[in-house]
Amino acid sequence: MPFETTVRAFAAALGEPSAPPPAMTHGRLGAPDARRFAVYRNNVAVGLIGAVEARYPVSRRIAGDDLFRAMARAFVRAHRPRSPVMIAYGEEFPEFAADYLARGPERFGRFSSHQSSSKGRASFGRPTVGEDQGGGSRGPMRLGSRGAPDTVLGQRDPPRIGRSEERPSGGRAMPAPTRGGGCANGVDSAEMQYPPACLVDVARLENAWVEAYHAEDASVATVGELVSLSPDCLPGTRIAFHPAARLLRFATPAATVWASAQVSNGSVAPSEGLGEDALITRPDCDARVRVLPPLGYDFALKMGEGATLIEAFTALDDPAFDFGTHLVGLVESGAVASIIHGRAS
Repeated sequence: MPFETTVRAFAAALGEPSAPPPAMTHGRLGAPDARRFAVYRNNVAVGLIGAVEARYPVSRRIAGDDLFRAMARAFVRAHRPRSPVMIAYGEEFPEFAADYLARGPERFGRFSSHQSSSKGRASFGRPTVGEDQGGGSRGPMRLGSRGAPDTVLGQRDPPRIGRSEERPSGGRAMPAPTRGGGCANGVDSAEMQYPPACLVDVARLENAWVEAYHAEDASVATVGELVSLSPDCLPGTRIAFHPAARLLRFATPAATVWASAQVSNGSVAPSEGLGEDALITRPDCDARVRVLPPLGYDFALKMGEGATLIEAFTALDDPAFDFGTHLVGLVESGAVASIIHGRAS
């Protein structure tokens, strides 16, 4: 039997708890050993579940250990690693969790801790820019160096805990997490009940934070470059976002809930409140989350889609919008990689 066929059969048996060990695997007696293979299968599942838990520590606290591990088990069955680099594993979990919570555990088969005869398997596409997701939120968007938004993802070795700070022009900065995509403190504390939409939004934020932390390096624009812009070039000027910049819109106060989990006592703020828009940046290798002021998300999104500064401003059609303050805030936050000058008129 070709080696590739053997590997595929071996991997398929690992992902199906009821499957017998592959015929080509032999134990000490020269025949397939179901008991020994089951141990190996379980170790693989436990390792993958642990990777999901490490990536979404705040989401785990919100859901509680039992529910989160049930979702993680079902996720591990439906989504096998596509790369040996484990920092990339688990990127589809927020959308999977939204579907799991909406449809119920029985939808996902016996690999979940909630036993069921169903063997259904979910597959999920990535959210597109501006597409409404479960719970009324929108998926995180990547604003890459070419200014074209896309869906996101990544993981590991986070920076030091940051200090909360107020930046009127760039939104309210949130403290940096201590591990994975959120706070490790108190992960195993008393389980807390949250609306599913809040849990899913927090998972999206943690996922985007992890990807932002591991995004490629690039230089950042400075306020001095803004000051040097010629008025004649301004109408055609565009910006290219840093590869680590992530823009998110939530129907829940997910960023506030996430930030409250970063404090030393590990408390989590109540989830009641209006939705929030958030920006994740990585200045000086320190991933930060900011809650954007009103219209800040829409302004940044327009520029991420390739609009000029003037086009993004006029599209908002709001005389109260402070164009200069928002633009300076984006640059100061480290979200902008370069300022592309327009042609002089």
